[in-house]
This record gives sequence, structure tokens and C-alpha cells, in this order.
Amino acid sequence: MQTWISLSTFFFFGVRISISDLLLRKIRNVDLGYFVSASILANFEEFSNFEYESLFCTLITCISLYAFSGGRIGAGDLKLLAAMSIWRLDFLDWLYSFGLSWILGGIVALVLMLAKRANSGSIAFGPMIFFGFAIGR
Repeated sequence: MQTWISLSTFFFFGVRISISDLLLRKIRNVDLGYFVSASILANFEEFSNFEYESLFCTLITCISLYAFSGGRIGAGDLKLLAAMSIWRLDFLDWLYSFGLSWILGGIVALVLMLAKRANSGSIAFGPMIFFGFAIGR
């Protein structure tokens, strides 16, 4: 039962946030708040093994990305990546899924560039984040 609730929560908010990102190019804080709250409730039993070092490494990675990207990576995307630490409690698992998300984003950007549809040079990265974390470890 717990697995079904967790998967349903992940995919419900994955679709909701991805659609918002695709249509508005914005990940709304209210959606992230609901996602984090529901994720904690759905994965409450997993938090007995929660490691604060992993959360610290995830947050440092997201803050570093923000600082070094010069604003090219959206704040909503970075907050979503930080929220994904609820789903990947181990930092190396989080990093693996993060890498998959970047690879998927690069493939989508390349396809859009080749199709000459990338008008602003930016893509909605939220769907790639969810897909990368869904197929990750």
C-alpha cells in the first residue's frame, strides 16, 4: 500500500508541475510546497534512515549551480531538485538521477535546436527532472 501511495504522489505532482513548467515556464512555489508536504507524508517511513549530510550536499549542489549558472538555471528548477532529495535520500542516488535529468535535458535541447524550434534558447526542465528521477535508481 505504501509503495502505491508513494508512486501516485510522485506521478501526480510530476504531471502537475511539468504541465505548469511547459505552459508557463514557471514552477510555482505553491505546487512545490504541496509536492514537498505530500512527499514527506508518502515517504514518512523512509525518514528513519534520513541522513542530514545528504541533504546538506544536495543543497550545496543546488546553491552552487545557481551561483555559477548566472541565472540561466531557473530558481524553480533548483528548488525542485532540492525537493527531490525526499525521493533520493542518499546523495549518490540523487546525483545519479540528477545526471540523468541533465542528459535528458540535453537531448531535448538538441532535438529542439535541430528542429529549429528553440526560440528562446531555454527549455522547460521540470519534466526532465521528474523523468530522470523516475528512471533513476
